[in-house]
Amino acid sequence: MLRWVLPCTIAIMLWSTPASARSFEGQLKKATRIQKLSRVIGPFLQRCGSGSSLRAIQCRAIRARMQHRVKQYTYWSVVRAIRVGDYDNTRLNFPVSVVGCLTCDGPAKLDHTLFGAKPWYVTTGKPRQLKTKDSKPVFVGLDLTKIIQPVGPSQVENWMKGVLPNLKVQLIYQVDGKRWPKRLGNGLVVKLIGYRLYNQCTGKVLASKPPSQSAAPVVAAATCGKKKSVARRVEARRKSIPSRLGSRDIQTGMKRIGARIQQCYDQYQVPGLAEVVVTVEGKTGKVVKVRVLGKFKGSPTTGKCLVEAAMKARFTIFKANKMSFRYRWYLR
Repeated sequence: MLRWVLPCTIAIMLWSTPASARSFEGQLKKATRIQKLSRVIGPFLQRCGSGSSLRAIQCRAIRARMQHRVKQYTYWSVVRAIRVGDYDNTRLNFPVSVVGCLTCDGPAKLDHTLFGAKPWYVTTGKPRQLKTKDSKPVFVGLDLTKIIQPVGPSQVENWMKGVLPNLKVQLIYQVDGKRWPKRLGNGLVVKLIGYRLYNQCTGKVLASKPPSQSAAPVVAAATCGKKKSVARRVEARRKSIPSRLGSRDIQTGMKRIGARIQQCYDQYQVPGLAEVVVTVEGKTGKVVKVRVLGKFKGSPTTGKCLVEAAMKARFTIFKANKMSFRYRWYLR
C-alpha cells in the first residue's frame, strides 16, 4: 500500500495530532481495512505439521514470519455486531447492544486444506458461553455497550425494516493469535482498540469508543430506500474497434481477476511483488499466454496460481493480432 504524506507545518502537527489520536477517527486512520478475515487469522491457524521434511520446515518458517507481520499492524472491519432485545411496550423503546464479535453471522470461511474443517470464531474477548439461535452464534458476555433506541408504537415496523438493517458496527482491533479456552470451542480473541455503531444511510453515530468527532461514512445501500431512477430507452451506439488495448481497457480486464489473485496469497501466504507479462489475442480478447517475472518466477505454488488466475482475464477485442503488457500486484 502506498501512503502519500502531505507536507504541513510543525504548528499544525502539534495542535491537531493529539486530539485526533484520542478520537475514533484518529484510531481508524492508523488501521487497515480487512474484508476477508482469513488474511489476518490465517497465519495463526495454518497447519504445517511437526515433521522434519523440507516442506514442513518451510511452512513453519513462512507461518512464523506472517504471524510476526500481522502482529505489527492494526485493522478494522465493518460487521453486523448488533443484538436487539424485545420491544418495551411501556417505555416505547428497543434495547440495542453492540457485541464484540467479528464472526457474528457465522464462523470464518477458511480453506479446509490449509486450516482443516473446524469452524473458527473471532471475538474481542473470551465469551462466557457460545449458544446458537436461528443457526447463528450467540456470544454470551461480550456486550461492549448497550443503548436505548426510542421508537413509537406506530413506527416499530418501519424501524425494524428501514433502520435496523442499516445499523453497522466498525471494530478496530489487533491480532496476536490468542485462542479461546478449549471448552468453548474454536475461537480467536483479538485486542479491541475501538468500536462505532452507526447508521450507514445517514452516517449518524449512535455509540462510539473512543468518541467520534464526525459522522460516519454514508453508503448508497439498497436498504436505504432511495428513489430508483427511471431507466430511459436509448439506442445503443455501435462501438468502434480499437487498434490496441488502452490502459483503461487493461485495468478493467485485470481488476476482474483481483479476487483470484488474492486467493493465491490467501492459499500460500507468501507476500511480495507479483509481476506478470500477459499476451492477449485481438479477435477474441482472451489471454493466450502468461509469463511470471521476479520473485514468483518458476514458483510451483504462488507462481502457478498467478498464471492460472491471469489466464481467466477477458478484454475487449481489438484490431491487432496480439499484444502483450506487464501488470503488477503486491500480495499481502
